[in-house]
Amino acid sequence: MSAGYAAETPRVEIFGGYSYLYPNTVTSGLLPSGILPVSSCLCAMTKGAGASITIPITRWVGGTIDASGHWDGKSGTPAQRAGNGDAYNIAAGPQFLLRTRHITPFAEVLFGVDRLSPSEFHQDTAFGLIAGGGLDIPVAHHISVRPVQADFVYSNHRFGPSPTVPASNLRGLRIQAGVVFSFGGKAAFAAPAALAPAMVAPIAAPAPVIAAPVDVVTLAATAVPAQINAGESSTIAANGVSSLGRPLTFTYAANEGTIAANGSTALLTTAGLGAGTALVTVHVVDDLGHGATQTVPVLLTAVVVPVIPFNDLGAILFGRDLRRPTRIDNEAKAFLDHVTLALQHDSGATVDLIGYAAKSERDGVAVASLRAIHAKAYLVEDKGIDPSRISLYTGQDDSKRVEVIMIPAGVVYDTYGLVRVNEKERRQNN
Repeated sequence: MSAGYAAETPRVEIFGGYSYLYPNTVTSGLLPSGILPVSSCLCAMTKGAGASITIPITRWVGGTIDASGHWDGKSGTPAQRAGNGDAYNIAAGPQFLLRTRHITPFAEVLFGVDRLSPSEFHQDTAFGLIAGGGLDIPVAHHISVRPVQADFVYSNHRFGPSPTVPASNLRGLRIQAGVVFSFGGKAAFAAPAALAPAMVAPIAAPAPVIAAPVDVVTLAATAVPAQINAGESSTIAANGVSSLGRPLTFTYAANEGTIAANGSTALLTTAGLGAGTALVTVHVVDDLGHGATQTVPVLLTAVVVPVIPFNDLGAILFGRDLRRPTRIDNEAKAFLDHVTLALQHDSGATVDLIGYAAKSERDGVAVASLRAIHAKAYLVEDKGIDPSRISLYTGQDDSKRVEVIMIPAGVVYDTYGLVRVNEKERRQNN
């Protein structure tokens, strides 16, 4: 003989409990004063908590707001600690339930924001997707136990400039368990089957009820073109169909770039992005709340840019003053005056100053760096050139010179084999 709680529809359901996250990603970023990115596995986050509020719209469909937080920490080198961090998310969307006397399985698709905060890098907030489901078991009036909820967690993060630092794409698994409290519904106790004949009087069978037809919304979305050069645009065309001919509303969201909606079409703009894949999520819904969702990928290919010829403007020689081997003399100033005129003539151009030292010179790297720093100081302090237009490097060559490379706007200069000068550190040491 067994008893249960009748499956009534509450007005509000609140869940709270433990949350575990397996991010399944590698975080990559630049450490302070770093040149090359470091990467570390962001593994299991065993410390976490989750909560959600569900407001039933019908017996089978509800709207859910979900939030969870996870954190982890470990010691080690800065590169190892790059795998430390916190992860938080908040999302909302539809939840679909099958309410029965003994169990209530459910599924959900939620959209919102995901924040990832590695210990050694800055925090990053991006679009987040949560999709999964779970099972609730009633144990008392207005109280259920949720033994398991499993969700796929999706988001894309970046902790540095895209040409240098790879993206940290989160494709993880979240598992939760806890207690659900229901409010506003009437959960009537169901009598044991063996006692039913003695306790319940026979009643006449109710008249058959003809259910109203349910609208089914389908969606087919495509990108035209599906592959573009980074910086170009692609049109997202969405074809939504309502089985009952209800009016439809389209919304769009992109994980990268900008999206401008216009009814059943939208324009994805990728200005400033590098090579990769932009994901556009299309959602269509009728006036009754029935909808469909589809994610459309747009492949971004890198644009090949020309490389500026080496040794564009010439070089400053430093072999004349042996007592002051890094001094900018009058001959060097005259050469830099011509560089100033060239930069004033082309306001969008920048200049790279590459310092070299002879093998016979003591502490050659410091000497080469100071030669480039002094040349920049003359251009900035004496000639009024914006310091952001000047980059400093050192190279390996048995010579006493500073090579001057002028780079027009939109052109990339190949700095392979060169080392960027840390001006602040070098000035403190000299």
